[in-house]
Amino acid sequence: MKEKRKTDDGSELTLVPGGIKYVLPSAPGTRGNLSGASLSRIVFPRLLIGLVILICAEVFSGASIQAGLWHPWTWLVTYWLYFAHFFFFTTLAVRTGRTSFWSLYLWGVLFGLYESWITKVIWYGYSGDGKFVMGSIGPYGFSEISMVFIFHPVASFILPLAVVCVLCPTLRRLFPDLAWFTGKSRGARVVQVYLVVSFATVMAMNSGGPVNLAMNLAVVIVLLFLLLRLSRSSLSSSDGHSIVVFGHWGFVGLCLYLVLLYVVTYVFLRPEGLPTIPVQLVTFVFYALAIAGLWLHRRREPLLGSVVEVKQRESKLLITLFAIQLGLGLALSVFAGGSVLFFPVILSFVIWTPLGFLLATVAIVKGFRERVITICLFFIIACAAFLPVQESGQDEIALVRNHRSNLLLGFSTLSNPRSPEQLAPNFVGELYRRKVRNLRAVKVRLLQGNKIL
Repeated sequence: MKEKRKTDDGSELTLVPGGIKYVLPSAPGTRGNLSGASLSRIVFPRLLIGLVILICAEVFSGASIQAGLWHPWTWLVTYWLYFAHFFFFTTLAVRTGRTSFWSLYLWGVLFGLYESWITKVIWYGYSGDGKFVMGSIGPYGFSEISMVFIFHPVASFILPLAVVCVLCPTLRRLFPDLAWFTGKSRGARVVQVYLVVSFATVMAMNSGGPVNLAMNLAVVIVLLFLLLRLSRSSLSSSDGHSIVVFGHWGFVGLCLYLVLLYVVTYVFLRPEGLPTIPVQLVTFVFYALAIAGLWLHRRREPLLGSVVEVKQRESKLLITLFAIQLGLGLALSVFAGGSVLFFPVILSFVIWTPLGFLLATVAIVKGFRERVITICLFFIIACAAFLPVQESGQDEIALVRNHRSNLLLGFSTLSNPRSPEQLAPNFVGELYRRKVRNLRAVKVRLLQGNKIL
């Protein structure tokens, strides 16, 4: 049995045995119309996404569990901190077309840098007492700097976004690389197992005991159930764009909130944790590297006119992993405060920092390679376009027009949203066909010594 319905953006949704298929509209520039959607159709999904981020970042790490998720600070500050950062960077990612996995990682690095100006963690330690867990790298804590380069890029940005892409399948057209996280490849399975085990041990160590953890998990499950019920129809009928991308005034509101948040917390939250001015200025180097990496990566367009499929297996996998994560964390929480969990947690901290540096290096190098390929192709195309092209009976004015046509063909190749190295052979082939259309006439003209331009 198949059931078809139309989504808000004109996409076709087909319910099939074993999954959901979305046939996306082929018209370029299709975007979710925020003004056409009722307030509730975007508010509840966004609140749900905020809760997913809070779970991945604060519950799985145990950061907000000891004080309790019912603490006012969690819902007045922490929740909205994650909410604003997440939607600020998803809006920028979609608008700039930097939506590949490595681009999303770099957006996550920019996200994680709030651990400097707001919480001062990378400068002053997790506990706010100036003591680093595992020593320091210059003015930064060795373990604490992993919050910037791996924890927040993964737990606060990429992982929640991958979950949301399963809840709202049309988002797969914007972030197709994230389908890998719920895939069945060997690498995906290894990452899934590692994340569950790593987060479960950290959550258990910071849980404050099984009773406290159980109470917090009960709050999480109830809130998650309510928001899923309220958001289900909106997620299934939305184009996704209107949910993760704020409109003009909404984005202005996000910016104003973030400016206010950074200014107030910089001055009043742990002011004793602020380092010297030179150290603060050096921190801007991290911003510069991440922004440069994003600039190097090529723009990607949404997968318009294609079929996006989210299988029921993926939803079941998320539920299974979530249940295992909570169950394992609850079982290990009986050892909270003991030495049993100390070794696996320290092992994670030892791995995270160098792994984060490695991921940052790979992200920048991949962007550099993309940009170098583009620059090299530009020179190849420019040189090829000015090779002799004159055909039989062609005068000098027509020849110049021919060169201009070749250049326009080359520029259209470079500006195409698809990878230029994939389109270059098409350009070269077309250029070749133009040049050899009348090879004999070209040879005659060259032998006569006529100037080309």
